[in-house]
Amino acid sequence: MSADRISPSSSLAETLRALARDRIRDGHKIEGKPSETSHPRVEKQDGIEPLRQRLRELAHNIDVNNPDAVAGIRDSALREILLWEFGGDFRKDSQFQPMVEAIGKAMDNDKNYRQRFTALLAELQRA
Repeated sequence: MSADRISPSSSLAETLRALARDRIRDGHKIEGKPSETSHPRVEKQDGIEPLRQRLRELAHNIDVNNPDAVAGIRDSALREILLWEFGGDFRKDSQFQPMVEAIGKAMDNDKNYRQRFTALLAELQRA
């Protein structure tokens, strides 16, 4: 198991990263080239523990058997994951909130995403 994995359900996090990267790449092209001024510089994160801690705090009092409660923190969790992956300055990017919303919609439309997210929350609560 890789040190960068949150849990066995972290394939959700990997999927979110891929969706985010595709969205950035597709949303910031000018004449086929990525724009250097359209979004902040991405900085590599030192470790996953700060993300785990923030997600644990979000998941702490959530009833994972209540779909409304899980949906209620989804966008906050997505923001944390994206900011960890792409750096804190990414929140200033014009595509940040639309990306959170697009990923949320993808999760709404795919039962597997919802199940993985719920499993991730349950795993974080046990940790």
